[in-house]
Amino acid sequence: MKHQLLSFLLAIFFSGTAFSNSCFVNLKCEEDETCSKYEMLSDDEMNYRLGILNREYKRPWALSYKVRSLSSRVSDSFFGLVSRFRGDADERGIKKSEIVLSSKRRGNLEQAKFYLYEKRDDEDKKKPLLIVIPPIYDISPFDIWQARAYVGRGYKVAILDLGGISFVSPYRPIKAMGESLLKTIGDVHRVIQYTTRHENIDKKRIGIFGFSLGGAIASTVFTVNKDIKALSTVLAGGKFAELMTNSSQAMAALYRSVRKRREGLSTNSYLRKLKETILFDPVYFAHFKNPDNVYLVVSDGDSAVPSKNQIELETAFCASEDRGNSRWENGEHFPVIVKDLFKRASVDEFFDRKLLK
Repeated sequence: MKHQLLSFLLAIFFSGTAFSNSCFVNLKCEEDETCSKYEMLSDDEMNYRLGILNREYKRPWALSYKVRSLSSRVSDSFFGLVSRFRGDADERGIKKSEIVLSSKRRGNLEQAKFYLYEKRDDEDKKKPLLIVIPPIYDISPFDIWQARAYVGRGYKVAILDLGGISFVSPYRPIKAMGESLLKTIGDVHRVIQYTTRHENIDKKRIGIFGFSLGGAIASTVFTVNKDIKALSTVLAGGKFAELMTNSSQAMAALYRSVRKRREGLSTNSYLRKLKETILFDPVYFAHFKNPDNVYLVVSDGDSAVPSKNQIELETAFCASEDRGNSRWENGEHFPVIVKDLFKRASVDEFFDRKLLK
């Protein structure tokens, strides 16, 4: 009976055949890192986690409001200048809508807010959708630039609002981290439902992108959502509990320091508690996706998203430079992200090949 339930749930969430999990690895810890062994989930544990996901996906939702606003002249000029400097397609004439979807969880009203970018004079034919997950500090100029650039290439783009640093607020207990991640997975599902019903989106051409924390979340969402065809990330990592335990990034370090003090935890017990509450990590589900639908940018020498965790994500997806679905850089986190803005052709070509053509 348990195996029948597992098969049923997998049929709901994943299309096609699951791919080999032979790329799943546990890399050796470097000095000063605190690591935890991750193993593939048992059938019973997979049943349990997919059951939670199924309930999240089934929660009813409704449109609260949609507000359209024209980009300001200053915004048009700034991002237009950046795009022309990079040689992007003409991305003028873009409109942005703020959309809020509401749903109830345990009797409480929750909202999923996102911003939809599209051409002002778009024709009626269905468009591919690129979903952008912002990094730890909230929606960045990089996310806005990418949204506008991809609209110029023929996409519609939805940037999900995670609520800024409240996603990793040090004043929220560790157990809230897992709840926030589950809500985000559900929010993306609701964004897809709304846009494919009301915004002329082609359901067969949906991709997701994120860098840093946004990339880690995007990777997780991708592995457990059957409607998302393609994923690209820049400096994202797997084994999220490990990542948060070893990251040198300021917000991650602050969260770690405050939660260890308030919850009376050692570093090892902090890691263990995070791992217990974060049920959805891409390393557990990556084998359900075709490696050809993934493109990752990985950096050697990163301490904000430790390179170990970036490699763990790469191997979980069976990605490599030899295979052509990852690209390696060298250096620390922010400099590589900035440098990557001017090397984004490989990411652009990947999404165009999977979603546009």
